[in-house]
Amino acid sequence: MENIPDKKAFIGEKYIFSGGYSNRDYELLFKCISQNPDMKFVIVASALNKDITDIPANATVYKDTSNKQFNTLLGNAYGVIIPLKKDVGASGQLLSLLAMQMHKPIIYCNISVVNYYFVPYKTGIPYQLNNIKSLNKALQTLMDPDFEVGKMTQDSFKRCSEKFTLENRNLEFMRILKADTSSTRSYYNSSKSFTTKTL
Repeated sequence: MENIPDKKAFIGEKYIFSGGYSNRDYELLFKCISQNPDMKFVIVASALNKDITDIPANATVYKDTSNKQFNTLLGNAYGVIIPLKKDVGASGQLLSLLAMQMHKPIIYCNISVVNYYFVPYKTGIPYQLNNIKSLNKALQTLMDPDFEVGKMTQDSFKRCSEKFTLENRNLEFMRILKADTSSTRSYYNSSKSFTTKTL
């Protein structure tokens, strides 16, 4: 475990970022990290994440950083992995949106709590839940020199800007409200469910 990073932490180094507390599968992530010893990884977790043990030599782990420090480490990263343990609850959404806004290529767990945000292999790279082979394959795809990372991050940022900002969701709600009261009722129900999942 490392001390709190400064604002210049890891600048100029190529590493993969992961972070968050809720529903994270750090055990699977550490297996992946161990099997890719030539790569660097930076993880920002919570002191409540009890499965962070036996940290691989090529990983640096911080706990309970400030939001600013979290965003700095995310912003300096080459790419992001969002490792989730179960297809339940609200988890991974905030990191997904932050990474999309920062033009980072994302490896995400292909489960319903987060895959709504992505178009597979267009705005993110999916891997199968609890599957180390699938996660390694996704990482290999990301690091392939022929993979069009720039195109993916542009498409991801565009999707985030068009679909997942509060302003755009409110504008869509008002458009439907003016068009059809019955449609508004259906939209409100689905929008309410979406908001509950993403907070």
